[in-house]
Amino acid sequence: MYNKWYMVTWEIIKKLLDNLLTLLNSDNNIRKEAAWAISNATSGGTLDQIRYLVEQGYIRALCEILQLDDVEIITAALQGLDSMTRHGETILVPDMRSFSIYEVDDTLTALYLRFSVVDS
Repeated sequence: MYNKWYMVTWEIIKKLLDNLLTLLNSDNNIRKEAAWAISNATSGGTLDQIRYLVEQGYIRALCEILQLDDVEIITAALQGLDSMTRHGETILVPDMRSFSIYEVDDTLTALYLRFSVVDS
């Protein structure tokens, strides 16, 4: 019973959270409330819930609003970022200097990590 309740509740919450990303691009009053809602959601989230938020782009969205001149919005964003990055989980990334790009992809995918190649 609990597991089914949890899954249904989580699906509802995901739909609400997806709307918050859009609201971060609104005027400052709405943006501030959306940032606080995201911050509050991250503070009590499970590791799977936080992973979902990261995969949906919430870290990037919160980082982008750090450039604003509103202390309350910046505070909410910083608290959300803090909550998303503090879960006591560490991942040892192996030394991949001798790996092919395909081996890097396989290794990092197995660890649920992403990468990008930046060529200067």
